[in-house]
Amino acid sequence: MLTREIESRALELLGSAICNWLSREQARSCVQRPPQPISNQDPCSPAWFCI
Repeated sequence: MLTREIESRALELLGSAICNWLSREQARSCVQRPPQPISNQDPCSPAWFCI
């Protein structure tokens, strides 16, 4: 199932790109609501994603 592996890799790369973009943009455009202090929060975790 090579196609499935390619799709999985593509999604992984896309997720990484989105995460990197959000890391740069979060201060201006995202509202973060982490349950714990920011220092303990992974910047790529769902809590950082904008809706």
